[in-house]
Amino acid sequence: MSPVLVTGGSGYVGTQLVAALLRDGTGVRTTVRSLDHEAGLRKAVRRGGADDAGLEVVVADLMADDGWPGAVAGCGDIYHVASPMIQPKDPDQVIVPAREGTLRVLRAARDAGARHVVLTSSFAAVGYTPKPSADYTEADWTDPDTPGLPPTRVPRRSRSAPPGTSSSARGPAPSWCRSTRRASSGPR
Repeated sequence: MSPVLVTGGSGYVGTQLVAALLRDGTGVRTTVRSLDHEAGLRKAVRRGGADDAGLEVVVADLMADDGWPGAVAGCGDIYHVASPMIQPKDPDQVIVPAREGTLRVLRAARDAGARHVVLTSSFAAVGYTPKPSADYTEADWTDPDTPGLPPTRVPRRSRSAPPGTSSSARGPAPSWCRSTRRASSGPR
């Protein structure tokens, strides 16, 4: 069975996902920006009740093409959970790496023939608009006009984004998938 790729393995969501996959007996390859994060990642995975023997750690950065072809090679399933977790004054310090990194992962997955790619998003995409219950669905999106919302959390909705969504919350994936599907359409 081919390994599963989890991007951003040293983050909280990444370590939880890696540990769950390993506990289920799935081999996992994960990406980190630097191998300096490997020891902490392995420790977190073991703390999550998983044996890290089935874990391979590779270097790939959201802002560089290097490393992605090797990271996805041989992986049928990819979970893209890597994203910058900072609160800068300039929102582009978060948006650009998140957008460009998603596109890098999607291109590498397509080129490697991956079967499935699962994309995650930040809670900021849905969770900063007051709501009477704690249950969120795909219909919920943070309103960028919510009073008191930090400007770096949810950028203004672009003209191309569906109503009620922010351009960064939707990300580049839907349009990339549509254009890729058109470019590769034909007998299936």
